[in-house]
Amino acid sequence: MVKYLHAKAWSFPLLAILFSLLGTTSLASAADLIENIGEGRINWSQGVLTANGIGAPPKDVKNPAQVRAMTQRAAITVARRNLLEVLKGVRVDSSTTVENFIVTSDLIKTQVSGVLQGSQVIQTKYFSDGSVEVTVGIHVPGELASALMPPSLFLLNPAPPSPSSHVKAPEKPAAGIPPLIKEQALPAEKVTAKEASGGAMTAPSAPPPPVEKEKGKEEVREKVEPSPSPSVEKEEVESAGGKAKGAAVSAQEKRPELTTPTPPPAPPRSEGPEVPPQPAPPLAKAEERKPAASEEKASSEAKAPPPPPSAPLVATGLVVDARGLGLKPALLPRIIDEGGGEIYSTRQASRQSAVEQGLVGYAKDVAAAQRNVRVTDKPLLVKGVKAVGKEKTDVMIPDSDAATVVAAAAASNFLEKSRVIIVYD
Repeated sequence: MVKYLHAKAWSFPLLAILFSLLGTTSLASAADLIENIGEGRINWSQGVLTANGIGAPPKDVKNPAQVRAMTQRAAITVARRNLLEVLKGVRVDSSTTVENFIVTSDLIKTQVSGVLQGSQVIQTKYFSDGSVEVTVGIHVPGELASALMPPSLFLLNPAPPSPSSHVKAPEKPAAGIPPLIKEQALPAEKVTAKEASGGAMTAPSAPPPPVEKEKGKEEVREKVEPSPSPSVEKEEVESAGGKAKGAAVSAQEKRPELTTPTPPPAPPRSEGPEVPPQPAPPLAKAEERKPAASEEKASSEAKAPPPPPSAPLVATGLVVDARGLGLKPALLPRIIDEGGGEIYSTRQASRQSAVEQGLVGYAKDVAAAQRNVRVTDKPLLVKGVKAVGKEKTDVMIPDSDAATVVAAAAASNFLEKSRVIIVYD
């Protein structure tokens, strides 16, 4: 009876401790991704680091209560020392572990040691020989992540993804600016000589006026058969007439062929009385050519209203399926495209979000990851093609998926808020 009451006395505080810790450190489930490291383990799904420690009862103490308390205290000390060793084996990125990381700075080492001293006791086991086994744990996001993620690793203002040069995100037309409309080809009848030669568009030049014929036979004969020594005035007249005739011929050569017949030449002048020159009959209207099918299509395209701009891709998070790639989890992984361009890393995330919930989350099941509150209700799902880096902690995704992520990130800030989950097995 005494032994039963004594057992009840220490079991009630233990149960109180366990129930108080359920709110901060939940028990592992079959769906969690757990990696064993030395005397402890890290639950990558929940972001919890745990370690065990065993304490032996002192031999020089006679009081049973003191023996139990001192044994439990020794077990906690050993467990926290083991917790530091477990933490040292955690990968920071593809080439660095926490052990390599904390030796670079005494400040980081001091901060990490101080945080681990505040780890909580999750479980306590008492054995018949008087020894005690204690399990301590701590959430990685929070104070520990703040010590392991110094501000120097992040940008003050997170940058957008920096994909490789050959990865192009879908271009979005600017609002209110309609797309350019192709110039409609003008019918051949409306193209003037200057337009054909690359000049400005002008009206077709009129033919030069006919040179008035001099009255009288002597003057006509004088123009037809010029004397060997013509006067300066006749040279100017002939020069002007030649230039006008040359311009008319040049215009006729450059002018597109008309379908109407040209007026017949005037009959030779008779010896009779002078007949006033008759005006040339007006040119008949050229027969209208039926536009070709390509011209009709161009005309319809020109008249059609511009299409409305496509709606931007809306995504509330990113889920990367990296199963079957041999991926190893890390605190600061990267997501890259096939050319090595960074789609997501510490440069794209805010330090506050990464400290509060981790740079990425890890899951074992794609459906469970898509339902996770971290990526909310409309996550973008992409498939990883390769695990890269020295320790295989980074995920490579296809260039087509990288372009989609870049476009979605431009419309939303889910990368900045670290709403990213990587699924691996």
